[in-house]
Amino acid sequence: LNIGKEFKASMKDIKLYGINAFIVKQLKIDLDKSYIEIKVVIPHIRTEGEYNVNGKLLILTLDGSGPGQINITNLEISLIGHGKKEMKNGKTFLKIKSMDITSKIGKVILELKNLFKGNPELTDNSNKLLNDNQEILVEQFAPVVVDIMKKFLSEKISYVFNKYSQYALFPQ
Repeated sequence: LNIGKEFKASMKDIKLYGINAFIVKQLKIDLDKSYIEIKVVIPHIRTEGEYNVNGKLLILTLDGSGPGQINITNLEISLIGHGKKEMKNGKTFLKIKSMDITSKIGKVILELKNLFKGNPELTDNSNKLLNDNQEILVEQFAPVVVDIMKKFLSEKISYVFNKYSQYALFPQ
């Protein structure tokens, strides 16, 4: 995650929890036009991993690395997919060719350990300051979340449409 020239952050060894607990709020499918529209809500996602951050965010100059956790609540995702029909073994399958995803994040809570090496009190206060400024957190992290969700949803949707024929999914 790069925010301008002043802030860089990365996370590795990422573990995601709660992402499969999504609720489908709306589903529209037009088989003739090979069109799909899905709106889902994920009530809670927890991300754990090893972070590295360097730069200025809000009034803080951060330079730390260590274990981190990001909690996201009420993530709403809208997906519009366009595809085409393909025949396999005499059956019609829908192959998704493009997807547009938008999202709305309810809340983001960060818990980054060791933001200021050797100063746990400053680290705790910095986490609090970041978490108290939700608008900025959501604005900065939304693109990353959208990218992760786009990959996740495109894999899931492609898997379903590649595995099951149009008739198996939507019997006439």
